[in-house]
Amino acid sequence: MLDPKISDIQIEVLEESKIMIPDCKRRLKTAYNELTNLVAETEKDFGTTEEHKTAKEMMETTVLED
Repeated sequence: MLDPKISDIQIEVLEESKIMIPDCKRRLKTAYNELTNLVAETEKDFGTTEEHKTAKEMMETTVLED
């Protein structure tokens, strides 16, 4: 039989996770947008470097889920 105390802890962890996931998604989207802007802003100065080309390709192929 399940220990009620353990079940309560599991429920608490589940509820915390439900709160954390949307916040993590929001922060990830913000960071992604900031990085996209940075890549665009540095195009003029660094657009010919291999690192910049790789970053731009990665940003173009990355898809964030809602």
